[in-house]
Amino acid sequence: MKKIYEKIINKHILEIRHKPYMKFLDIKGEISNFIIKLRRFNFTYWHISDNRLDFMDTSGKIKTFVSLTNFGIVIENAPSLNYFKDQSTLFLNNLLEFPGFSDRDITRLGTRSFFLVDRKQTFNDIKRKYQDKFLDLNPKSMEIFNANLVDIGAPFYFEENDKKSSFNTRSGPMKKDQMNSFFIDSKLYPNNIFPESALYFDIDYFTKDIGKKNDEDLFNIVKNNIDRSIDIFIKFKDYVLE
Repeated sequence: MKKIYEKIINKHILEIRHKPYMKFLDIKGEISNFIIKLRRFNFTYWHISDNRLDFMDTSGKIKTFVSLTNFGIVIENAPSLNYFKDQSTLFLNNLLEFPGFSDRDITRLGTRSFFLVDRKQTFNDIKRKYQDKFLDLNPKSMEIFNANLVDIGAPFYFEENDKKSSFNTRSGPMKKDQMNSFFIDSKLYPNNIFPESALYFDIDYFTKDIGKKNDEDLFNIVKNNIDRSIDIFIKFKDYVLE
């Protein structure tokens, strides 16, 4: 079987929202010192504002934040699809050791992932596959518009069968000049990293009204949300681009 060329550019965000934790305003300094000393991440840059703390490692690829109402981690240009889950659970495991974090009343736990899939296909080839296979726009439906379809994309909103979680997706073929609107940091994403065209996909997967959970249950929700997002992405790209 011929090996298929594939390059994936990706970015991920884990955000955990909770009811306001007013004590945060009094212990910002202690939290900052705690996070800076997490040797595994080597956070060397930080910014402290009235209601939020931001940290970044030396590579600029791992960023974390803590505020009055949320905390999370951002992974830029991850080297593999498993990297986001590994780093998120590691950071969360460390952060929950700080007194008070395990007791947050969580209102929303969400993961957001952005992907560009390059298989060295032209924009028109990707557009045609997306139109015919994913959206299933047949010639008869296109006659409604009586015009040439230049670009295409679609947002969708889904609810899981168990009604515990939901997710939004956006997708479509994308040209090179659009890509830096989604992958903004020019140091991490120089213009020469982008292909001439790619399949774009992003997914916002979230669980609401979680409340207070023990650490193990919280880890399981994070892992499940990330695994589900990655699984949907893999099935989507392989179906559209095959």
